Amino acid sequence: MRTVLPALLAILALTGCGGLENEPLTLGVVRGTLLGTNLMSSAFVFGRPDLVATPNVAGGFEIRGIPAGSVEVLSLINADFADRRAVNVEGGLVTDLGSTTGRPVGFFELELIAPGFQSVSKGSVSVAGTPLSLELSAHEPNEWVFHLPAGCYEVEATVPGLGSKTVNACASETQHHEVHIEFPVPDGSPGREGCAVSGCMGLLRCLPDRSCG
Repeated sequence: MRTVLPALLAILALTGCGGLENEPLTLGVVRGTLLGTNLMSSAFVFGRPDLVATPNVAGGFEIRGIPAGSVEVLSLINADFADRRAVNVEGGLVTDLGSTTGRPVGFFELELIAPGFQSVSKGSVSVAGTPLSLELSAHEPNEWVFHLPAGCYEVEATVPGLGSKTVNACASETQHHEVHIEFPVPDGSPGREGCAVSGCMGLLRCLPDRSCG
């Protein structure tokens, strides 16, 4: 699986032919080819969503600047297939994962529950350790879905006026898993001001007790 390149080539690739430094020797590269990609495809290091790559037209990707050690690389190939695998990254070297069509994804179907008929439309939901996020106002409730490789994740929802809530959820191949995120009653503290900030569902209006009616 590993292609060993001369140290000089690895350093040049990571520094753009810059001066000789110690840092590139602690960083590695992971490359591979994803079969069946589309415009939404990506590959990234789990826990480091800043270390991300977009496949080219042939599905090839290369993630640079990965700290040496054991990491997980997640590849989102399309809406139905993804890949998640452990990789041992060595500084100054390139690890080639080869080609993959991935495995069937699991689905997180999200339900956000707000107290007192308050609105969650100003909120967002993200999967910790990944670049995946949804702005709720841009989607209908039945479209709040994440497609993920099998495994366990932390899902965080944030709604202005209601605060943030994180839940743990596990995805299984081809399975639809309902993820319920319920917000507590706002207490008026900063970030939890209630419907004065979050707004209300439908034609309801905000009442003095921070509920909607």
